[in-house]
Amino acid sequence: MGTVLQWPPVVGLDLQRPPAIGRVFYVRSTGVDAVGRGIDPGTPLQTVTYALAQCLSWRNDYIVVMNNTSANEAAWPIEIDINLVHIIGLWGAPYPNPTLVAVGAGNPVFQLNVDWIEIAGLELGAGDDATPIIRSPAGPGTVGHWWIHHCSFGWLNGMTMGSDGIWVQNTHDAPQCVIEDCMFNGLIAAVGGLTRDGIRIEGNATRSIFRNNLFRKIDAVGIHCIQNGSDIGAILNNLFITPDTAVGNAIWMELGVGNAIICGNRAGTDTAVPVNNPYRDSSVVGPNQLNAWMENYDSVTGAAHVNVAPAA
Repeated sequence: MGTVLQWPPVVGLDLQRPPAIGRVFYVRSTGVDAVGRGIDPGTPLQTVTYALAQCLSWRNDYIVVMNNTSANEAAWPIEIDINLVHIIGLWGAPYPNPTLVAVGAGNPVFQLNVDWIEIAGLELGAGDDATPIIRSPAGPGTVGHWWIHHCSFGWLNGMTMGSDGIWVQNTHDAPQCVIEDCMFNGLIAAVGGLTRDGIRIEGNATRSIFRNNLFRKIDAVGIHCIQNGSDIGAILNNLFITPDTAVGNAIWMELGVGNAIICGNRAGTDTAVPVNNPYRDSSVVGPNQLNAWMENYDSVTGAAHVNVAPAA
């Protein structure tokens, strides 16, 4: 029998594999949070919180979420302090994705405190309609390199769903993130939904890319990059249905936001004759805008327009 390669050692685990490969922990609401469990889907842990406590930074560990553990989590938000960790929802009944809905007003699902985090395959909702679902730390700081994909934000059976899907707080920098293939839900059919923005960047998102996401009738702005959010990398090929209540309901680049490539986005409304331009760029210096808008589409006059000039 070969040498057991297991570092750091964990009581109850017998892993014969190179130490460079991260561990996989399975989580299910009917599981048990105990040392030695979680490495097999037949003996899962009960909470994401406990599974995170078994992970080590930079080991490339995975947490596979098999169903909704919201009622069992010890505290909200779930604060992720492990670098290079992956939290992945496993498709299955009763919903296509496992759900995580924070309990208690003021609580997001996740706060991302470190670099190199992957979150995927989850259906997410905050503790109340005035709270974001995923947020950065508050105040000055730089952590990022987050990959958030194939998640759904808001609109879960009429529950309170949150103010924003993803919120990078004021003065924080979340560089080189990729947010892709997610769905951000507003007030669809008068149930649940985000009450403010889909993606809200109040700090920086240096060289980050937002691509191939769906924004369904977000109450305020789909992708909202605010004054401090300079040096966005690119906003590419996102689809929006807007409520047509104001200019810039799909994408709004505010003062000081620059250097972004904004290309291939499509926006429409459920209004018969929409009047508001869904794209807005306030980041002007004299006659020159600081962002490059190319091949974006809208339906402002009821007919598709190509290469729409954003409103000031």
